[in-house]
Amino acid sequence: MGKYQNVGTPRFYVDYFQYALTTGLIGLADISNNFGADNNELKKLFYLNPSSTKTFVINPGEYFFDINTKYLSDVDYNLNYCMFLNHNLSSNPLLVDIHGLDKTSIVNYEQLSTFSYNGWSYIDITPNISDNSHFDSSLEKFIFTNTSNPVNLSLGAISMGTKYEMPHSPDLDLTMTREFGGAKKQFTKGGALLTNYNYTQPPTWGDGEAWGLYTDAPTNLGARRAGRRVWDLKFSYLSAADIMADMEMLNLHPIDEDVDHDYQPSLTDNNFFSQFMQKTLGGSLRFIFQPDGSDNNPDGFAICVLDQDSISIKQVAHNTYNISLRIMEVW
Repeated sequence: MGKYQNVGTPRFYVDYFQYALTTGLIGLADISNNFGADNNELKKLFYLNPSSTKTFVINPGEYFFDINTKYLSDVDYNLNYCMFLNHNLSSNPLLVDIHGLDKTSIVNYEQLSTFSYNGWSYIDITPNISDNSHFDSSLEKFIFTNTSNPVNLSLGAISMGTKYEMPHSPDLDLTMTREFGGAKKQFTKGGALLTNYNYTQPPTWGDGEAWGLYTDAPTNLGARRAGRRVWDLKFSYLSAADIMADMEMLNLHPIDEDVDHDYQPSLTDNNFFSQFMQKTLGGSLRFIFQPDGSDNNPDGFAICVLDQDSISIKQVAHNTYNISLRIMEVW
């Protein structure tokens, strides 16, 4: 049975570095490399814009670039996924590693750190507790090992952060829209129709389509999916703990008679506001949306923002709430 873009239990992939660079938590001085790349170009990798391809020359040897998270360890910020978007790593003899992290391949990343396809890759990551050199470090180091001739590494974006899955699927009364707003129509004085197309489909990622996997560059890219995807979702009967932080403070010094309550800091508490709304600045920063968290097929992902200026939390019972989201694909 086909999946037909059905919505299951949605998952949000919230990029930490985009958030940190936008808010000033980290800056250009926190990025470094040892292969002579312009750090301004490296910085562009972390804004979730994979249609803009950056090319780097990697000579034989082991090379790296790293970025300072400004956190003591991965546990503090719960970094649990990494995606390489718009890459040509299948065409290059490069071995790719993320220092000090245990990695589980979800899409297109093999055990020997190689890639079966060009396009993109998705890896679940967890801190390697036995590697103290990384576990207590604030640096995320991406290592590229070249055992052959100099190669041109192409990358569009690297996304690393926290994946947040909604507690349950949205209500059945949901709407999935395909917008074709890039076409502007007008009539001449004689009544003839003129149509100007600003856009008809998402841009390509290098030699392939967005979220495409390929070994040879496709020759029919003009026929790729048209339109912009939009999801209108409503989630009913979410608990207060699923939506809001236990206490919205960075440092916890509660003045509370309930001394046995184990308060959680707002940034590490696993709830919708702490893990999604806070780190996307209310949904204005780009995030990766997976309408069905169990569907890892390439068409099951989209780069999105929230198409709304505010979010309303409607209480329907004691400590029980409803929320509505309008999620719009962007590029």
